[in-house]
Amino acid sequence: MSGSFRSSRSSGWTEIKEGSEQGAKVGTGSPVAGPRYYDDRGLARNKSTVSNNDIGKRLLNVTEAAQYLGLQVDTVYKKARLRELPFVKVGRALRFDVKALERFVEQHTIQPID
Repeated sequence: MSGSFRSSRSSGWTEIKEGSEQGAKVGTGSPVAGPRYYDDRGLARNKSTVSNNDIGKRLLNVTEAAQYLGLQVDTVYKKARLRELPFVKVGRALRFDVKALERFVEQHTIQPID
């Protein structure tokens, strides 16, 4: 890695110099183009590989829930509309509780025949 990288912050994009001690989120493109993330070893990761433990959120938006479940965003909307997937309404937005999604996965896991 050479040069400096940009990191997403709540107020916009700021520069992070190479050799940062922490495993910070950094990107080389605009937020729309999908910033890249680097782990503690400096290896580039896609946004989809950032775990919820790194984020520390209990409620996920539709895109995050789709990534968590390995589904398309449209499928998550459809399963929520059909009440197949537990969700929370926050105003007009759909949010998905991580613990409820874990229960959903456990309940829909097919056990092998012994």
